[in-house]
Amino acid sequence: MKLRFAAGIPVLAGAIFALSFAATPAAAQDNACVNLLVGAGYAAKIRVVWNGGSTDWTGSFPIGKSKCVSLAGVPTGATFSTELKAILGKTITCSPADVVYNPSVPTNVVYNAWGTTLSPKCEQPG
Repeated sequence: MKLRFAAGIPVLAGAIFALSFAATPAAAQDNACVNLLVGAGYAAKIRVVWNGGSTDWTGSFPIGKSKCVSLAGVPTGATFSTELKAILGKTITCSPADVVYNPSVPTNVVYNAWGTTLSPKCEQPG
């Protein structure tokens, strides 16, 4: 019996170690992401804007791919919006806009984008 107890200690310690990382806010509201859906008629760039600042535009990404922008520069409690620029087309603000930045929220802010170069759409799935 002592052998079984001793043999289980490393397994228990490993499980506790793994759970301690799963419970941390490392995967918190760190990014604003846009999925450019198949069927969209454009490549795109995105950025995040808030009162007093913005990120740089990302590099362009093609149809069927996703791009994320870090929210590291957004002050806690500030509202931010994600902007989408259709390459050679229109720039829009994804909906909903004015999302309150909360680094303790356990998910990223994710949007789907579709439409045409001059009529792009960008909304949270729902």
